Amino acid sequence: MIGFDSILNILEAANYKKKLPHAIIISGQSGIGKFTFTKKYILEKILETTKEEHPDLLIIKKNDDKKDINVDKIREISTFIKQTSVNSNKKIILIDSCENLNRSASNALLKILEEPNYNNYIFLTCNKISQIIPTIKSRCQIFKIKRPEFDDFCIIFNKKRPSFLPKITQDDLFIISEICDLSPGTAISHGEDLLELYKEFLTIISDPKLSEDFIKKISDKKFDITFLQRVITYLIYKILLNKPIIFSQENEAFNKIKNKNSLDNLILLQSDINKEFNLVSSLYLDKKLFVLNLINKLSN
Repeated sequence: MIGFDSILNILEAANYKKKLPHAIIISGQSGIGKFTFTKKYILEKILETTKEEHPDLLIIKKNDDKKDINVDKIREISTFIKQTSVNSNKKIILIDSCENLNRSASNALLKILEEPNYNNYIFLTCNKISQIIPTIKSRCQIFKIKRPEFDDFCIIFNKKRPSFLPKITQDDLFIISEICDLSPGTAISHGEDLLELYKEFLTIISDPKLSEDFIKKISDKKFDITFLQRVITYLIYKILLNKPIIFSQENEAFNKIKNKNSLDNLILLQSDINKEFNLVSSLYLDKKLFVLNLINKLSN
């Protein structure tokens, strides 16, 4: 896996010397493969199996229908640790996206970290290390995975993207990489949808009419409003930083926005827009009216 060579070498050396830390945080941006790498390392190098699961590995994740990881999930660790190892003399816990731990869960985990047991290891992955409470961080060895370069992003994206899909241009891939903040995982899952949405929004800025297809798309209950937030954030960011124009649609749209807004105003507008997106998500406001208001603020 690209970008993980350094941490792999350190973990390998520590494991070989039997000095593997009892608690490790692997931090880095979302979608770069932290969980995949960590699980693979645990299974292959610590538990020495080629299988996808192992009875001596407990994986804790946030349930899709929950906002956070609650204390009941962390209490599973104590029960798991007390059980006799099945196929090894080790017990491993892997907590994915540990910034999702709520306060009670964080406190419960802290108690476990304060009293490490022999041959028990806790691995945590996180997207936002700043959201982890200091007392947990102080009891873990922290590894930070570097943000991938564009060339690395392209290698991962092209390798993981299904081969039966139509090829995309290098310009399209560049825009996808920027909208997805060079996160291969995000790009593989949502990149082409975000690219299409970006192009649609550029057209709407140039000619402020919402097509029936666009209205239907954003009105769908399954439509993720954060996609539009990501696209508009990228659009404003690109104007503020005077990034190179890639698509012809960008010229007219950017000019309309710059003619109405000073750069200082755009910075303030970005903050206001993010607050409005949060309201739309939480209060289920009319998305069509919301988008029309956005367009008016940006360019009309």
